[in-house]
Amino acid sequence: MAEVQRVRRVIRKLDPWTVFKVSIVMHLVFALAALIGLLILWALLVRVGIPDALDRFLVLISLIDEGTVFFDNGGRFIRVAMFFSVVFGAAMTLLTTLAAVFYNMASDVVGVWRWSCWKKPCRGRRRRPDTRPCPTSRRPALPGRPAV
Repeated sequence: MAEVQRVRRVIRKLDPWTVFKVSIVMHLVFALAALIGLLILWALLVRVGIPDALDRFLVLISLIDEGTVFFDNGGRFIRVAMFFSVVFGAAMTLLTTLAAVFYNMASDVVGVWRWSCWKKPCRGRRRRPDTRPCPTSRRPALPGRPAV
């Protein structure tokens, strides 16, 4: 069984600029994934015929006039999704950066975040044996030099 040791980790400060950069990248990736997913979903819905069925249903219950198309070509749907993904990404980036600033202020007053975890020793690298002389031992004399 591998030996493990208990170590303590401490987060003292969070750099707000780093939190901002990581948050921007994370929310851009999230927005891109959501938009690609919505495009695939819209293509599937159009292929099945759901937007046309909803238009007929809205005409049937008299919410829209005959000949009016509520779900036109999906362009409006994608533009609205892009708008909300940009607004959501900007708001969440701002909130995460402010949370980092507030954490820094609170850690000055209350203390830092500490937790314990288990760590396995790294077995991939082997250390070279220490061949340096012990600091209390005397070095042997070299030819032409006195012993120290």
